[in-house]
Amino acid sequence: MSASLLCLALAVFHEARGEPTDVARYAVAEVVLNRTEERDKTVCQVIAEPNQFSWYRKNGLKTPKNSPVWEESLKIAEESLNHRTNYTKGSTYFNTVRVGVRFGKKRKALIHNHVFY
Repeated sequence: MSASLLCLALAVFHEARGEPTDVARYAVAEVVLNRTEERDKTVCQVIAEPNQFSWYRKNGLKTPKNSPVWEESLKIAEESLNHRTNYTKGSTYFNTVRVGVRFGKKRKALIHNHVFY
């Protein structure tokens, strides 16, 4: 498994595993990939940026136990790396609806429990 695939799958797993549809999980992957282009960094470098992903601070790149959710996260990450989507209209940030508006940026999309900026 490539480092990019692992890092992206972990982001999807930790940030969107509770989302009711694949679209929301693809959208989270899309934001990470948008950041790689914007910042000229690898997926793992984006994930490891300070104060960006709380799960990374706590768990690092520790792989979760094998489960259907982890397998789905791997599938979404692999497909996202091979075929880009634009559900978030170019967003480079997201958070959950319950957190509210952040980043001083304009909302570009709302997909289930995530807001994209």
